[in-house]
Amino acid sequence: QHFAEDPDPQVPWPDEARVPGFRRAVCEYHAEVERLGKVLLQIFARVLKCDEAKLLQLADKHVSAMNLFSFTMGQGGEVLPAHADVSVFTVISHDTSPGAAGSASLQMLTPDGLWEEVHGAPGCFLVNLGQIMQRWSNGRLRATVHRVVPPDGEEGAKRQSITFFQLLNYDASVSVLPECCGGSLGEAKYEPQTVADWTANRLSGFYQPPEKRDINKCWFNYNAD
Repeated sequence: QHFAEDPDPQVPWPDEARVPGFRRAVCEYHAEVERLGKVLLQIFARVLKCDEAKLLQLADKHVSAMNLFSFTMGQGGEVLPAHADVSVFTVISHDTSPGAAGSASLQMLTPDGLWEEVHGAPGCFLVNLGQIMQRWSNGRLRATVHRVVPPDGEEGAKRQSITFFQLLNYDASVSVLPECCGGSLGEAKYEPQTVADWTANRLSGFYQPPEKRDINKCWFNYNAD
């Protein structure tokens, strides 16, 4: 309920006079995709055979993040290395208007170990499963490993996307759900942890001073599961 409100320093809003309506549009989009997140949590509760209210309660004070991402095709090198998101799931929308690059340069790793391009359709979302879903399900539902490679498309076209990372409450558990382990389902593969401890472990390296940061080690730790 406090998305983008003062005193949050993480949202550097542009001047309203320069981009009229931008802040309102972004906040309205956030409210809608947040509602979509609740629907998806209910759907996955059924997939995992657990109570819908249980998963919703784990996210009733969630610390989800939303990023607006833009780059020009034909510029720059590697954008994002291979990784699976530190989220329950991630909801992505791409600009598919005439002249835009859509989801160009986004690739997904298949179960066969091959990288395939992801094609976003107009009016549709892309939904990646995150590492929390993999932990909840004891590995039954695998996190989507993906990457953003150097653009290979029409020179000058814009690739713009909005990415919503569905997270949980800081004190919520990212442990294997009881409904997904034991008996014929096997023992839990992941140690019990809270969101706070787990995300701190995954992300702490990225916040080290540049001169001390080992970016390869950071990504290795990020993808530890």
